[in-house]
Amino acid sequence: MLLNGSYITARGGKGGNGLSYFGVPESGVFQFIPESAGGNGGQVIDGTSGTTINVYLNGSTGDLGNGSYTADGYLYAPAGGGGGNDGGGSNNGGDGGGGGAGLPAGSGGVGGNGGDSGDLDGQDGEAGTLTLGGAGGTATGVAGDGGDSGENGVSSSAAGGLAGKAIVKNGSTINVLTNGQTTRFKQGSGDAPNSIT
Repeated sequence: MLLNGSYITARGGKGGNGLSYFGVPESGVFQFIPESAGGNGGQVIDGTSGTTINVYLNGSTGDLGNGSYTADGYLYAPAGGGGGNDGGGSNNGGDGGGGGAGLPAGSGGVGGNGGDSGDLDGQDGEAGTLTLGGAGGTATGVAGDGGDSGENGVSSSAAGGLAGKAIVKNGSTINVLTNGQTTRFKQGSGDAPNSIT
């Protein structure tokens, strides 16, 4: 049961890093670390086989044995982080992807170093917030944005991370009660509840 407009979520995925150069050998061939994919979001409710879980998000709970309450809250799957970028060629560093929504929110990916003094460095991605993904960097390309709650991160030249999971049932029965306000629940890549009302 959630009260007073509270949220229950999990860690948002980190933004992927941009491609980064780290030296020019005598041969003149640039060495680099490639761009990386965004991280996946975390997991909120982990059920246990044979148990029943009722998640109250809105409205009266009725008598629970220790009193009656008015639920007011949100169960949101966290989001994936945005994919890092390759810098678009010309030995530029790649931009970092945005962090995915969650708690803690995903951090932005790190922009990469350009290959030489005349080449551009990539821009860091922005961190996500509780419910919104951060923007990917745009200095040398377009890195992926982090996903909003329950969404995958946006892909760039590297893949965006997968949305997290609000529910993993593991053989349990999980009911979500919203008093008709079903947008208080965001499933992400997890299991569907046995019922949502």
